[in-house]
Amino acid sequence: MRHVLASPDFQDVTLYGTEQDSTLLGVTWRRLVGDTGEWSNAFFLRSSDKESREGEAYPDTVPLGTPAADIPVRHAVLTVGEEETEIGWRSDYIAMNRWGLVRAGMRASNTELDYSTRLAHDWVRFEYDQHDFRADPEQRYVVLTPSGTDASLRGDEVSYAAYAEQLIETGDWEFRAGVRYDYDGFSGESLVSPRFAVNWRLPPRLRFSATAGTFHQSPRRLDMAADRDNASLRNERIGHIGVGLSLGLNPVWDLVAETYYQRLDKLVVFGDGTDFVATNDGEGTSYGFDLVLNRRFANGFSGNATYSYNVSRRDDGDGTGEYGADFHRPHVFTAGVQWQITDRWKVGARWKYLAGRPEDSFVIHADVLGTGGPLRYSKETTGQNAKRRDGLSLINVRVDYRRSFGPVDAVAFADLVNVTGANTSEETEFNISRGTVVEDGGELQPLFGVRLERSW
Repeated sequence: MRHVLASPDFQDVTLYGTEQDSTLLGVTWRRLVGDTGEWSNAFFLRSSDKESREGEAYPDTVPLGTPAADIPVRHAVLTVGEEETEIGWRSDYIAMNRWGLVRAGMRASNTELDYSTRLAHDWVRFEYDQHDFRADPEQRYVVLTPSGTDASLRGDEVSYAAYAEQLIETGDWEFRAGVRYDYDGFSGESLVSPRFAVNWRLPPRLRFSATAGTFHQSPRRLDMAADRDNASLRNERIGHIGVGLSLGLNPVWDLVAETYYQRLDKLVVFGDGTDFVATNDGEGTSYGFDLVLNRRFANGFSGNATYSYNVSRRDDGDGTGEYGADFHRPHVFTAGVQWQITDRWKVGARWKYLAGRPEDSFVIHADVLGTGGPLRYSKETTGQNAKRRDGLSLINVRVDYRRSFGPVDAVAFADLVNVTGANTSEETEFNISRGTVVEDGGELQPLFGVRLERSW
């Protein structure tokens, strides 16, 4: 409750609680095979048991100054349980053959899931999308109900994979070809992912490259557990092609340029925000290029500068058309430098500019509960990622001091993270009792420490 009473105008009234127990055990066995081969095997056990609870406090319904113990609250209105246990084996082989380097491997795991979502009772939510279900279209809020929210995902499935990759080097050319096969026990899918790469070196300092491949991403377990129909969600698919060049301008400076195109389909998307049903109807594209100017360490200095341009669009397949992908930033600039002043002192700084990411357009409605209820405002989303936020400028600075004590080096460091105080999270909160949208403030984060290093 302390954070609720401390927040200006009671803008933060959500009560969170989380408990999690995690375990990871593993053992690895390696052996040499022949003159050039190595075979490694890893056996592991991973488990996680997490419970998250969300509730609300209502400090504006009682007089100012009311003791925290007397403020009306509803604890654990929504409870989400995530219990997962996985036992697995990974085997990898690498060796040289007549053509070049060969890699191959296998994966196998048994995963047991027990996910659940429980809503204690009906819950009025004052942030919603214009397409979300409302019994009365003029109602300016949505109501989550146990029947529409409660869900679970329980299962015990085996998944396995195998891959192989061959590298062929001939003269100034390097070819890499590989394929991966996956069987996903939860979706029942068999997935084949071919991948190719070519490198062409033109002495002394020029290299061209090209890559192409297919990649798959399994749906998030929480998405699968959000509704009983989501258990049949399939893997998302990404098709990628890219070309690039690397040019050594001189023995110190390098220039790298890469361009790429990605096609995405079978993306997991959610429809109505009151029933949490998801489909694989989403698709999208992403393309752009990256430029990197790099200076290797020489005469006490090293540094680099980068520029990235990207266009990323999505379509949920619901008839509303395309929109900018979440967290899509068309322009990103960075520049950094390190100066080794002496054997003991080193300083560095990095500047980053990020173009603003998309955000939803919305309208705010006043007094949505009407006569007899407390004053409440609601925020209705009218366009998904229809606007773009302002850009961010970040500066980080680091100072290192090194001192040797026999074979051990002690390195004291000071990091000044986010000197400009930018709002890096870009998160906002909607105050339901004031009808205002408040941004989280950014702040400087100083970090200090000592690191011990030993040379062997």
